Amino acid sequence: MLLKSELLDIEDLILLALQDAAGIAGPTLPPDLFRLRNLCEKARNNWTTRIFSAAKDHVISRYVLFHQAGITQLSDRVDRANPALPAAGKSLFIQEMLAELEQLIQFLRERCYRFFDLDYRVSAYTVRQEKLVIAAYLDQIAASATRGAAPELLSLLCADVEDYLADGQVSGLSYRRLAKIDGLLTLVLDELNRGDAATTERLVLILFKRNLNSHRFANWLRRHYQNRAGEPENRIAREADALFDIYVNPDDRFIRELPSIDEQILPWLRLQVTDAATDPLAAYPGTDEQMRLVLSVPQFAMFVRVFHKNGCFPEQNAAAIMRFFIRHFTSKKQGRISIKSFNHAFYSKDQFTAAVVLDYLQRMVAYVHKVYFPK
Repeated sequence: MLLKSELLDIEDLILLALQDAAGIAGPTLPPDLFRLRNLCEKARNNWTTRIFSAAKDHVISRYVLFHQAGITQLSDRVDRANPALPAAGKSLFIQEMLAELEQLIQFLRERCYRFFDLDYRVSAYTVRQEKLVIAAYLDQIAASATRGAAPELLSLLCADVEDYLADGQVSGLSYRRLAKIDGLLTLVLDELNRGDAATTERLVLILFKRNLNSHRFANWLRRHYQNRAGEPENRIAREADALFDIYVNPDDRFIRELPSIDEQILPWLRLQVTDAATDPLAAYPGTDEQMRLVLSVPQFAMFVRVFHKNGCFPEQNAAAIMRFFIRHFTSKKQGRISIKSFNHAFYSKDQFTAAVVLDYLQRMVAYVHKVYFPK
């Protein structure tokens, strides 16, 4: 099924309108803008009809992605024309066109969410609008720096976000990345606006779980624990245990080029807070060595899940269990098992893997019957 696109009509009208805008004087909006609004409204109505038509999903997907990319590129093209039209009326005309195009993109995002690509870059216009929203968040966070949480921690968060936005404006920001920044700042503000005083410890857990993996935050954490050597060891150990219990999704890295915050901090933190008296493994030389298994990662993870679900471990935190096993064991093909692959396999319901694990378990049962319950 071939779906007709209104994008070419919109593009032709906008290019013509930009040429006509060269003769605009004063704050008057040209008739082209009203024609654009009517054309955009017509496009939204037609999209609604076609998206709920009998067309197959792969056709609708290509249709939505084509319009998402095309409108974003057209918006950037209009945005680049803005400096060439310095008069007040011309600037207003450009802003109105950009707003109309943004409404089209938001329509696709809200009504066609199954097919909308959240990893595609946003338009330059959207970046500017989001920067205003995020700047308001950062102002509120900066104003809250005296509410019990470490001011330096809040300052580095603001600096990280500002640097990220500055870099992203050049390289491109996706809808998903902007949503994650917005979600992180919302969580921080909610914590700061709680009825009781916000604590540094709670903010650290929020930033750690959201994988704020910047050098600023990693260095701050090291100084934070190093400067507290005089405090009771059990309090520091309790806070450290809270970090070890958190599952940090490596795909949520704030800075893609850097390792996750848990990879940067947890090995170092373990050395700071454990000794032979508190860590049973420390009393046995060589226990940091890993044992290689003949199992694949999916098979190994399923075994661990079966043991976990049947009460074989006193520890109930699945993330802590997974970290223990990937720290001390390797698979038959992987020298180092990533937490991402193990986590995925741990929750997988792949029947082929289950058949292999079931075969192992049946052989184990047969062995127990043969050795301990001979007939």
